[in-house]
Amino acid sequence: MKIRLLAFDLDGTTLYNHGELSEANRRALEAAAEKGVLLVPATGRLLSFVPASVLSLPVRYVLFSNGAMVYDREENRMLVSDLIPVEQAAALMKLCDQFGLYYEFYTDGGAVTFADHEHYAMDVLHFPEEKRRFLRKHYIDETADPAQYIRERNICPEKLNLPYVPDEVRQPFLDAVSKLGTFEISYSLKDNLEFNAPGVHKGKGLAELCRVLGIDRSEVMAMGDSENDRGMLEFAGVSVAMGNASESIRSVARFVTERCEADGAARAVERLILSGQPIEA
Repeated sequence: MKIRLLAFDLDGTTLYNHGELSEANRRALEAAAEKGVLLVPATGRLLSFVPASVLSLPVRYVLFSNGAMVYDREENRMLVSDLIPVEQAAALMKLCDQFGLYYEFYTDGGAVTFADHEHYAMDVLHFPEEKRRFLRKHYIDETADPAQYIRERNICPEKLNLPYVPDEVRQPFLDAVSKLGTFEISYSLKDNLEFNAPGVHKGKGLAELCRVLGIDRSEVMAMGDSENDRGMLEFAGVSVAMGNASESIRSVARFVTERCEADGAARAVERLILSGQPIEA
């Protein structure tokens, strides 16, 4: 079966250090596009946080906010929009406040957080150094009360993102969340949490895009490394886990490639798309 669409995660899969696309990965992805394969970045990031190194590829469709949104760059419109209801999101924000956790929500492809967020995250919560880059993205707004903010504007967030949840708080917080109702909960790092509307994940967003485009799942290849990639790896006919992925993610993938820093994404594309050889597990 010929691969018609390649969905690829960013951090830990195709990007080094959260932003660097290696020359090998770039060449392999461009070569796949030249063979007629649709390149679809599939990320938990907000749209405005997708780096230029990725958007400079021949990319028309972008799946972001863990599959809540799929954007058509050519027609400048959303093909998929699967949002968290206002009151459910507001209740989760209030619970974050009770636990003293830092959070932000995504809307219209950008992020909103609370006022004086850098001081709170760095001086009160003592964010680890590697987490501080999350605080320096461009925010479309800051507010003293995010829950009230979304209620007043009737905003249904794409995703609620908690970049850093200390170990001692994580399970008590999740136990409290379970009493609020159902969320799709995932994570891309061991100490973050990401909340989407029930049933929303990269696999669902990818399935919706394929339905619109008339592409069968057997014609889809997906590459990822983290728990928030699980849905799309389970959906794709050809699934590839990175060498740096957890054993849990490796177990759902049909293939395992080299680590991200060893250009595992490029190696997988070369073997499974560019070689012209039959695909065998």
